[in-house]
Amino acid sequence: MRELSILKDQIEQGRQELSRLVDQYGIPNVKVLEQSMVLDELINEYNRFALGASISNKIGETNEKRSHASDDKDVSYQKLGYGN
Repeated sequence: MRELSILKDQIEQGRQELSRLVDQYGIPNVKVLEQSMVLDELINEYNRFALGASISNKIGETNEKRSHASDDKDVSYQKLGYGN
């Protein structure tokens, strides 16, 4: 997948092109519909990429919290004389 910044630029270019086509041909036109579909795909790709990054970050944060909680538990057990 493309980087978010590249996708943002392409989305902006797609919006400008869509606006130009609407001004030139009006809304009920095949060229306008086709450009709208191109723009939709770019936005969908951006959302998939952004959501995937967000989910990965949340998973990483959750795993990090679990790791720290596990470390804390090990220390507590050691203080009580359990475990290693």
